[in-house]
Amino acid sequence: MKKNLNLMHEARRILSRHVEHGLIKAEAKFRGKIASIGTERNYRSCLAQYLAWCEMNGISPEWRANLLNLNSYLEERTEWVKQKTLNQERQALQLVFQQELPVLRSMNPNVLTKRSYRYDEFKTIVNHQEKRNQITTWLAFFSGIRAHEAATMLPRDEREPSQHRHWDERRFSGMNSQFELYTVVGKGGLVREVAVPRWLVKTLEQTRRLVPIVVSDREIRYLSHYNIGLGHAWSQSFSTASKSALGWSRGGHGLRHSYAKWRLKVLVNLISENGPIKSKQDALKILSEELGHFRLDIIYAYLR
Repeated sequence: MKKNLNLMHEARRILSRHVEHGLIKAEAKFRGKIASIGTERNYRSCLAQYLAWCEMNGISPEWRANLLNLNSYLEERTEWVKQKTLNQERQALQLVFQQELPVLRSMNPNVLTKRSYRYDEFKTIVNHQEKRNQITTWLAFFSGIRAHEAATMLPRDEREPSQHRHWDERRFSGMNSQFELYTVVGKGGLVREVAVPRWLVKTLEQTRRLVPIVVSDREIRYLSHYNIGLGHAWSQSFSTASKSALGWSRGGHGLRHSYAKWRLKVLVNLISENGPIKSKQDALKILSEELGHFRLDIIYAYLR
């Protein structure tokens, strides 16, 4: 246990020279810095894993940056971790040791399974949760928020979306104006608008705190204005409720998949030569921005 803590402390120390919080994503990438606390935490874990491997294999600190050792480690990891983890470990080691590392393919297959919930399944799960967690479950299903974003909810008139992005004006098309705009802070500090159904707005506003408080989730601190479930605690609540209601769980993130499928169906139905949405590509672009992404290849993962 003490050895693991020492490795984590050493990983934190080594990584600190590459961390500069407060930078926007593009500037951080240009300068080769880590701006996100979440990315810092993930990279620290990756680095500690590599340091443990070096120690186990008798590799002294001055040889950690050796290209042969780095490649050997990643080659070994292809047999144990999935592609997403392998990619992240490569990126972390490449940044820390300033070496160009090869892109390797994991031999541990990443099985792409359905993640979304049907509406009837969603309703059954909600009935197994307490009120403050129910609200977040409704927000995830109907507004597409992430677990940690529940801690950052704020009405649109109290905070503007990020100005360094060009936002498509066709977002939320087909919702028939039966919603209010809020903002959330997503990955990389991106502030985006989300549409909350009017019937849910009333319930949400009843939980508004007189004075916002600082909450912590996975080592990241947020200023929370609403007393609702959030982050890891909400995710655990959802999984427990899902297993109790259905006998299985696809995780709270699966609700964003449900939102994505519902919204794409609505947007595709609006496609018209004479209308603002002219193709499925248009629909996917709009959906990607509603979810806080600007890459269409990510969106396809939500639609499987």
